[in-house]
Amino acid sequence: MQTDHQMLCHAASNDRALLRIYQWSAPTLTLGYFQKSADRKEHSDSGSLDCVRRATGGGAIVHHHDWTYALALPPKLLDSQLGAAQHVYDCIHDAVVGWLTDRNFASSKWGEPTCRGESCSFLCFERRSLGDVIIGNSKVMGSAQRRYKGALLQHGSLLLKRSQHAPTLRGLKQLVTGSDTDDSSGVNDLDSAPGDAALDFANAIAESLRGRLGLSLQTVDGFTEWIADEERGGFGKNSWEHKR
Repeated sequence: MQTDHQMLCHAASNDRALLRIYQWSAPTLTLGYFQKSADRKEHSDSGSLDCVRRATGGGAIVHHHDWTYALALPPKLLDSQLGAAQHVYDCIHDAVVGWLTDRNFASSKWGEPTCRGESCSFLCFERRSLGDVIIGNSKVMGSAQRRYKGALLQHGSLLLKRSQHAPTLRGLKQLVTGSDTDDSSGVNDLDSAPGDAALDFANAIAESLRGRLGLSLQTVDGFTEWIADEERGGFGKNSWEHKR
């Protein structure tokens, strides 16, 4: 999370667009910026996981079998209006729908405004917002944003496979078989990094950003190169995790 925050700061001060796609070294729960830390008690299946608060909003995510992306855009590529930049959501989510469709996942985007009845669900993937990527009635990707000094950070996660820490959520492997079990025989193993599928996924997002927004992107692959000379800030500290 600190790396992604440093990307946002770098984009704000250096007029660069930065893209990072990664997996987590251990199953981890991220809380949306505005969620209450006490709400973790509502979800016992993830109670044993390490937890970090994101800089972006939205619901909690169990990062286990997923690909996470972070996009940082400088102010010059954005309008001056505050609030959500829907065209950035659409640019990435359209690319993901196309990537999934090419792999025989019948995906689409949620076409309605935020479902108010679900807006307070603890988990991000139990919520629905305009433009979320869905397969049938199941959400497989959502994203959230944060503004800083006119720059924008957008986070998102693609759910590859069910996690025992969020057993109510079906990932791509369960959805392609039409089964509620974890049996995914015959399905290409997307849950690998680095790998051809992950690289292809990253390229699809990058190509959409270049084509639709005219971006010249720098990819961020490492971790220490971004925080070696920086303070870790609040991420990982109790004062940050329990600020709400």
